[in-house]
Amino acid sequence: MTQSNKCFNTQAIHYGYSPLDYQGALVPPVFQTSTFAFPTAQYGADCFCWERKRAFLYSYI
Repeated sequence: MTQSNKCFNTQAIHYGYSPLDYQGALVPPVFQTSTFAFPTAQYGADCFCWERKRAFLYSYI
């Protein structure tokens, strides 16, 4: 099925995902973790305080 044949919702949830980045997995992986590594403590704090627009975090504190 080509990308143009998929409905909008299907295209939206798969947009930007490449299976080649995750050993060929067709479904985006779920990373279950409780710890994160950041370049600096300030960078990490900024990510959790929404100061960084490109920080993709979803976690409960």
